[in-house]
Amino acid sequence: MARKVYKVKEIADAVGRTPPNIRAMFASGKLKGVRVGSGWVASEESLRAWLGDEGFRLFFEQEG
Repeated sequence: MARKVYKVKEIADAVGRTPPNIRAMFASGKLKGVRVGSGWVASEESLRAWLGDEGFRLFFEQEG
């Protein structure tokens, strides 16, 4: 089963930060991710570790 990964812009838009801020968090290790080409992606697990389960639900899970 394929796992959802989130790109920098998706993360930035969801949590109200800028893409450069999110890239800096990847580079510093505050947010775990994988480089894909010239960009970064993060798994749901990584985002849950950063935001907590409640934060992930608030920012990424849509109702209905």
